[in-house]
Amino acid sequence: MHSNRKFIRAAFDIPRIAGSVAAVLKRGASPAESRDWTASFYLDEPKFCSATLIGPKVMLTAAHCLERDEKILISIWIKRKSIETEGRCTVHPEFSVDRSNDIALCSFGVEVPVAAYERISLEPTDLPLTNKKLLLTGFGCVDHENEVPLKKFLIGESTITALVGEDSKYPNSIRLSGGASLCLGDSGGGAYVRLPPSKRRLIVGVNSRYLNSTSWVSSLAKSSGFVTQWALENKVTICGKDKEAPNCRQ
Repeated sequence: MHSNRKFIRAAFDIPRIAGSVAAVLKRGASPAESRDWTASFYLDEPKFCSATLIGPKVMLTAAHCLERDEKILISIWIKRKSIETEGRCTVHPEFSVDRSNDIALCSFGVEVPVAAYERISLEPTDLPLTNKKLLLTGFGCVDHENEVPLKKFLIGESTITALVGEDSKYPNSIRLSGGASLCLGDSGGGAYVRLPPSKRRLIVGVNSRYLNSTSWVSSLAKSSGFVTQWALENKVTICGKDKEAPNCRQ
């Protein structure tokens, strides 16, 4: 299938600062922090969602942002210049039968130059235990009563209340509550763990859904087979999975 849908990326050289309005659910990134998250961006179509570059030609987002495999036209804005390239997106093959497999990967025809690509983790051992925190990121709304995405980069911590397999409704997702919560437009953004002692950050999940003060992120470790096979078929390298992947965040 082919589509003329465009994913529009916010210009890299424009600070993405949410301001004090974000204090209710998430905090806006400071100018210095925004520059540290240049691999995070948003999609305008077909649904407003967040996404992350995890390799020179690889984008990670949520399956429900696409719903199906398709080819798309992507306009990438870098320093007020537009790069247009065709992208090929693949939805997790089991998403249609289990919505907790809410993961999609897209490959680009050209490399997208950013300061550093984010690393993922496919290892269950990198995930902290219950009552520990994940760092949620996205460009969504900050008020569940007025769900209008801000299109500003937001970050915030939320507490794990159930690990993969402990929530019967979404068995391949991590459940969180308290602190930051997901809001419309955050879907597809990265959920990070910070590893001691250097606080190195790794994406362990993809923002999936919010309901009744609870957030769920789909586990990358549970989708390691899909990620590995997809990368092989598309002949791309992914930070955190492939040692030879270039320009990965340290």
